[in-house]
Amino acid sequence: MQYQGLKSLSLVVLSFMVSSSQIPPVTATRLADPNALRLAQASATPNPQTQANQLLQQGIQYNRTSQFELALKTLEQAISLARQQGDRRLEAMTIDQQGEVYNTLGQHQKAVRLHQQALDIARQLQDSSVETSAQVNLGIAYAYLGQYPQATKILEQVRDLAQQRGDRHQEAKAKRALGQVYASSGRYQLALETLQLALQLAQTIGDRQETARTLKNLGNVHNPLGNYQQAIDWYQQAIATARKIGDRDTEAKSVGGLGNTKFRQGQYQQAIEFSQQWLTISTAIGTRGDSAKAFGGLGISAFALGQYPEAIAYY
Repeated sequence: MQYQGLKSLSLVVLSFMVSSSQIPPVTATRLADPNALRLAQASATPNPQTQANQLLQQGIQYNRTSQFELALKTLEQAISLARQQGDRRLEAMTIDQQGEVYNTLGQHQKAVRLHQQALDIARQLQDSSVETSAQVNLGIAYAYLGQYPQATKILEQVRDLAQQRGDRHQEAKAKRALGQVYASSGRYQLALETLQLALQLAQTIGDRQETARTLKNLGNVHNPLGNYQQAIDWYQQAIATARKIGDRDTEAKSVGGLGNTKFRQGQYQQAIEFSQQWLTISTAIGTRGDSAKAFGGLGISAFALGQYPEAIAYY
């Protein structure tokens, strides 16, 4: 029985080998043809303009998922290719995106220079889409620098332009930034109204990153008003949304907001726990300004608990 089985197996293998040997070596012949090989390589390698576009999109994605070092390296490659091709629109778009990354990393003056550079190119090209984006981002950078009158002027102007042009993403972004600026200027009711409009628009167009950031900003406004439970609710929604899309920067800032709220409520141990989470995430993604703020939150909470050696260590 064993012999019969082996014999049958041998026949099957032999039959397969014979049938395989009858297949004409078309693929091998084609690959051996130098012209065919060159055509295959050319079709597989994107042209520099396509490659630059791909790098820009990749850089944007790295930025959205808080991989800032990779984002900057990728965007630098995209700018180099765009300049080689003389594609000034792509160059402006990429420079604008670079500014966003540096703004998140706390290098706001550099962000201002980059956004202004992108804005200048867009205006030379009369490209309203890139101009709107650069203008929104420039206003946000000025807001981070505490230059609220300048930020307000730019953001209100670009909000109206975005509405006229039907650019709903930039309109939502401008309104979200304006809400934070109004709050920083003590105009809390206007801030809440503006942020609610921004949130509705972001949700309508399905922009989850703008939604997460607007939820966070709503928490930021309710917090100093003493609306602690509302602030907590907004922060928790922001964290949940940010985690779904991998936006660790918004997640970290929202966790930090929870820590701040818990401190205001006198729940110092919970404040320490949230500040520690904030520190862990911000250190991982390289946002040093947030890491410094997290250390401050840890220090003041430890001091409130009478843990003076720990407080000194955090400071």
